[in-house]
Amino acid sequence: MGLIKFKLPLTSWSEDDVRQAYVLGPDLSPTPCDASLRGSELIIRRSAVESGRVVVPWRVEGRGRVLLNTATLPERFEAYDLLVELARGTLNDVQNQLFAWQDQIQMPPELNQLMARARRHFAQAATSRDTATLAQESASRALRDALEAGRILTQTYTSQVLQARRSAGPGLGTRLAVHLDTSSRPHPWWARIPEGFNAVRLEAGWRTVAPEAGQFRWEVIDSQLHWARKRHLKISAGPLIDLRYGALPDWLWLWQGDYEEISSQAIDYVRHTLARYRGRIPTWHLVARPGSNAILDLSEEDQVRLTARLVQVARTVEPDARLIVDFDRPWGDWMASGEFQLGPLHLADALARADLGLSGIGLEIVPGFVPWGSPLRELFEFSRLLDLYARIDLPLHISLAFPSHVAESPSRDLSRIDLRQWPSTPTPELQRDWTEHWLGLAVAKPFVHTVCWVEACDAAPRLFPGCGLFRGDGSPQPAFDWICAFRKAMLSR
Repeated sequence: MGLIKFKLPLTSWSEDDVRQAYVLGPDLSPTPCDASLRGSELIIRRSAVESGRVVVPWRVEGRGRVLLNTATLPERFEAYDLLVELARGTLNDVQNQLFAWQDQIQMPPELNQLMARARRHFAQAATSRDTATLAQESASRALRDALEAGRILTQTYTSQVLQARRSAGPGLGTRLAVHLDTSSRPHPWWARIPEGFNAVRLEAGWRTVAPEAGQFRWEVIDSQLHWARKRHLKISAGPLIDLRYGALPDWLWLWQGDYEEISSQAIDYVRHTLARYRGRIPTWHLVARPGSNAILDLSEEDQVRLTARLVQVARTVEPDARLIVDFDRPWGDWMASGEFQLGPLHLADALARADLGLSGIGLEIVPGFVPWGSPLRELFEFSRLLDLYARIDLPLHISLAFPSHVAESPSRDLSRIDLRQWPSTPTPELQRDWTEHWLGLAVAKPFVHTVCWVEACDAAPRLFPGCGLFRGDGSPQPAFDWICAFRKAMLSR
C-alpha cells in the first residue's frame, strides 16, 4: 500500500479538510485514497505505490480556502512539510506557465519581481527544516507571492490575448449565452438580455417537457424559441437529460435500476424533441452529469452506455445539429471517494474518440458550492483546466455562475454556498470581479466556443441560489452591466 505523510503547521484542520485531500495520478485524474489525521500529521494511503501530486484545501489570507497541490512527490518514510510542499508545487506550476506564455504576452515588471521574491522565500523555507517556525513563515510568504504572481500572469494573458484577437477582426465569434428558466412567458427583464448576450440556451429538461409519462408539453420551448428568433439570438437548448434527481421526471423512478426501460424512455424523449425542432434549433446539449454520481441505481457503465446511445440516436434524427455532452465538476475531485472511476476527462475523451458524432464538450464550473459545485480554486487553475480539456480536440462550451449573496437552498437537491471556502461573504461586487476574470479568460481561449451563464434571475428556485444576473425584482446586478460592456467591446453580433 502506498503511503505519503505530511507534517501539519500549527493550524486547525477539520475532518472536512481531510476528506477533500487526494492524490493526482500520472494522467492528472484524482485517485482513490484514504486520508486521515494522526496527531500533527496528515496520512494519505492508497493502493498504488507510485509518486503523485497531493491536493489539499488550504486557507490563504484574502483568497479563501482554495485547493492547492504539491509538486510530484515520491513515497518515503519521512514526513514532508505540507506548507513547504504546497509552496513548491504552486511556484513550480506558475513558473512553468510563465515559460509557456512568455512568447505570447509581454510580462509586466511586477511579475518577475514577485517570482524572484517567491523563490527567495521558498529557498529559505526549504533550507530551514530545523527551525519549524522560520520554515513555515517563509513557505507561507512564498505561497502568497506565487499565488499573486499566478493571478497577475493569468490576468495579463487574458487582457493581451483578448486585445490581440479583437484587433484581428470585427469582433470575436464566441457565443455569450444565458440559460433561460422554465417560464413559457417572457419576464420583463428578458428585454435586457440582448444587451449582454448574443445567444440563449432554451430550457428543454426532461422534467419540464414530460412531467407525465408519454405526454410532452412543448409550450416552454416553443415560447422561448419564438422569443429568441425574433431577437436574432443564436440558439441552443438543453440539457435534455440531466442525470440529477431534481431534473428527472418523477414517474421515471418507477423503473429505478431498470437500465433497458430507462434507456428506452430517454431515447423516446430525445427522438421526439429533436424531430419536432429539426432545423430550428442548431445546437443541443443532450446529457449532463454522466458518470459523476449515483442516480436511478444506474452503474457508471450504464450511464456511459446511455450517453453514447443518446448521441447516436440524436445524430440519426438531426444529422446537421451540434451535439454536446456536459460534465459537472470537471476537475473530478469526487473521484477520490472511489465510487466511480472513469472521471469526466477520460469519459469526455472516450466519447470524442468513439466516432459517435459528438460536436463539443460542455464544462459546468460553479466554484464554492456543494454538492454540485467545484471547490474554490485560483483563476490560474481554471486556465490550466481549459487547456487540459482542449487536448480532446473538440470545441468547449463553458457554463459559469458566481454568487452575489447568500441565498437559502429550498431543496436538498439544489446546491448551497459553502461560506467556509470564500474569503468573505459574497457581494454583488465579488460576483462582478469573478465574472470579469473567469468569463474573460474563457472567452480569450480560441477553443472555447460558448460561455453560458447558468442562472439568469434569483426570483425562482435555481440549482445555484444567489447566482442570478438579475435580482428577484428584475433589476440587474453589476456583473450584468460588465457583461454588456464586454460584449459591446469584444464580441461580434
